[in-house]
Parts: sequence; structure tokens; C-alpha cells
Amino acid sequence: MMNHILDKQLQTAKDISTLLVRSPSCSCVLEDVLEMMVNDWSIKGAAIVVANNRGSFNVLASYVSTKDYQERTSLQEYILSNLEKSSMLGEAQVTRRELLLLQVPLYLQDKKRGCLCIIADRELKVEKSWLTILEIISNQASQALEKELEKEKTRYYKSLFKSVLEGLTEGIILTNNRDIIYSNKVAMNLIHNDGGLMNTLDEMISKITNIAVNSVKVQVYMEAAENNNSTYFFEIETTDRKFLRFTKFPISKDSSPIKHWGYLINDITKRKEADKIKDDLIATVSHELKTPLTSIKGNVSTLLREDVIWSETDRKEFLLDIYEESERLNDLIEKLLDISKINAGVIKLDKTYVTINRIVEKLEERVIKRYGHIVNRHYADNITYHIDGGTDLLYIDEHRVLQVLLNLIDNAIKYGPEDGLIEVYAESQGRSVHFIVRDQGPGIPEEKLKKIFTKYYRIDSDLITMGSGLGLAICKGFIEAHRGKIWAESTQGKGSAFHFILPKK
Repeated sequence: MMNHILDKQLQTAKDISTLLVRSPSCSCVLEDVLEMMVNDWSIKGAAIVVANNRGSFNVLASYVSTKDYQERTSLQEYILSNLEKSSMLGEAQVTRRELLLLQVPLYLQDKKRGCLCIIADRELKVEKSWLTILEIISNQASQALEKELEKEKTRYYKSLFKSVLEGLTEGIILTNNRDIIYSNKVAMNLIHNDGGLMNTLDEMISKITNIAVNSVKVQVYMEAAENNNSTYFFEIETTDRKFLRFTKFPISKDSSPIKHWGYLINDITKRKEADKIKDDLIATVSHELKTPLTSIKGNVSTLLREDVIWSETDRKEFLLDIYEESERLNDLIEKLLDISKINAGVIKLDKTYVTINRIVEKLEERVIKRYGHIVNRHYADNITYHIDGGTDLLYIDEHRVLQVLLNLIDNAIKYGPEDGLIEVYAESQGRSVHFIVRDQGPGIPEEKLKKIFTKYYRIDSDLITMGSGLGLAICKGFIEAHRGKIWAESTQGKGSAFHFILPKK
């Protein structure tokens, strides 16, 4: 009889071993394993329990002989409530209370992390041979669980790695020098692979060639990259006026028989645009510095001539011209210093309480000082001022706000017609004040309207047009330093309106 029971137990252990080995997923068959044990050995139930980080236990899988829900729940609760933590550290342990609870340690990653639990009648005699079989089953379950944990760990890191790659702002493509192993969405968008299949390196090269302005260059670059065993990069211009930088880099060890490569794709369009804007700025600033210096030098040389006696009127005209060109130089230098402070984020505001009336009065004074004396250019007379709530107080840096208003008026005069009207509005609106400078200039194209407050941006890069292109960026910096907002509205052929709002406190 004993031999028959032992044979049955051994056969069950063999069947369980076969099931665990053949199953692709251990977690899917754990309950089947426990069911075989319960049914073949006529016990009440079995469970696999693992310890968690909080010092308590989680039931990984369980099976009980009864189909009654309450009884099933009761048996599972019995396992957890009578589980001895000592079994995690020692050998197999038998506890006899209302029922018999047999605990066989479960090893995970060379540590005792759980146990295989058997519930049976209290009077059941536990033979040593049966314990040995249970230990064998426990070891097999442990090995299967370890493999499952490794698979889960691999899946987790694979998912994490994919999430990182998908979260990049750069495109990335991984290849084995023939096939595409992986490519993120950014890469697909950059090379215009709209839902199409791209499985091989040749298909990738074809896609890049199709979007390039100069397809011959792409072929030359890709051949050079293929023959280069170290990091290699090249840049292309696309048909939709973008600039892409490709960096090919090795991701295989030298001993690997199959070479794996990565292609990092950066959209460098904005950087190229910034470089062009800076180049234009340097050319513009050079021109803006050279022109007044040439004029000043010419006027001084003329005044110093000993063979001519200049009248007081002539001398005054020469000196006035020198003064105006000096002011122009000073204005440019101040703008360069201001934009430098804005870029560094170190603008300091000297705030005081001033009324709206005072700001407008000071603005009128400065406009007259700057433009009132220019012969045949009575720009100051063409400016009208509208005030609403003039006695309201503002807590601002008066000098900086006047700089903004003067800059906007300068632009209105610079780009507007000789006799064009300019309107300045200052309106109190609750907790803020709304300023507007409206002109009758040619207007600004809609596609350029969003860029006009960008650092170094100029609407017209032609050097004939006066200005450094720094003014509006400085205006934006000063207004935002006051926690305000600035924007522009324009209709081509009808003029532009520049708005900014400042909080009163």
C-alpha cells in the first residue's frame, strides 16, 4: 500500500516536472500544478506563497479541493493566518491545529523567499519520502519561477528601454548593417515614413534619398558611413526646407560577429536658422557701426580743414550731424548691452510709482528731443496721444518702459510713410494698463508676425533697411521682466499695432 502511494506521488512529481519544463510561462500553469497535487494526493488544498517587501505574504497561486466559495476562501485564509515565518529560514515545517499545514521552503535567486504549502486533515501522517518529493517539486517550481522572473525582468527593461527611446526628441534607428531592428516615431516622422514599412537598411537609405534636396550627396554620405567603422556624421537639407544631422555610431562589441549600428537623427533647422540670423546680425551691426562712424569722421575732417572758414550756420549743421550719428551709435551700443542682459537673465528693474500721465508726458518730451529738430521731418507733430485713467499709478521701471515706447515709435517712423500718423494709447484697465502704438506702415506678413519678437530676427535682412533687429526682442525682455505681455497685430497695406499690458503693481 505504501509503495503504491509512493509510486503515485512520484508519478505526480514527474508529471509536474514535465508540465513546468514544457510550459512557456510558469505563472500560467502554477494552479494546474497545485490542482494535480490536490487531486492525486487527496489533500484539501495547496498554495505557493512568497514574502513581499513589507514583511507579509502574497499568495502567488492556490487550489483547494472544494468548489464551495466560502470554504475555498476559508482555506486560503487559514494558510495565511497560520503561516510560520520561520519556514522561510528553516527546513520543511509541519503545523497541526484544526488542519495540518505543511510548509516547504521556496528558493528564489538563492534565497528563501516563500514556501509551498499543503493543507490536509490534521491526522495525516507525513512520511519522509513525501517530504522529499515535495522538496523536489518546490525546487522545480523555484527554478521555473526564477526563469519567469528573469523573463519579466527582461520584458520590463525592454519596455523601459523602448519608452526611453520613444521619449527622445531625436530620431533613432538601430540596424544590424542589413535590417532595421528598431526605429522610434521621431525618426519615422523626420524621414517621412508615414505608416510605410521600413525593414531594411536599403529602404532607410531610399527614404533619406527621396527627401533630400541633393540625393547624390546622400549616396556619397551613406557609402562613406558604410566604410567607416567609427562614429560618422553628415547633414542634409530636405525638400521641405529642413536640415537633418545624421550620426552613425557603433553599438556592438568588437568581438561580435554581427555588427550593430545606430543612427541618431537631429532636426537642426532651428540651429541653422539661428546661425543665419546671427550671421545677418553681425553683418547688420557692422554696417550700423560703420555708417555713423564714417559720417562722424567725414564731418570732423571737414571741420578741421584749415583752408576753409566755415560759417556759424555750417559749423552748427556739421555738429548737429555728428550729434545725431553719435546718438545712433550710443543707441546701438545700449541695445547690444540690453540684449546681452536679457540673454543672461540679469535685468535689474528700478521700480517706482508713476502715473500714466507722467509716462506719456515724458514720452512726448523724449520724442520732441529726438525728432523735433530734424529739418523737414516733423515726425513729432504726426504723433497723437490718447490717455484714459491718467491719474492711476503704475509700479514700474520708468526708464525701461519709456525705452519700449520709444522703440515702438522709432519703428513706426522708420517703416512708415513720411507723413504717416502714429497714435499712442495708454488705457487703465482694472489692475493693469494697456499701451498701444499704432502706425500707418506697410504692415507685417502673417508668417513673420510670430517671429518679430525673436532675438536677432529682422523682418527685412536687406542692409539698406535701417536697424539692428534687436529692438523688439529688447521690448519683449523688458515687458516680461515686469510680468507683462507684448504682442503685435498687423494688416498688410494698412499698418500695424503693437500692444503691451503691464500690471499696476
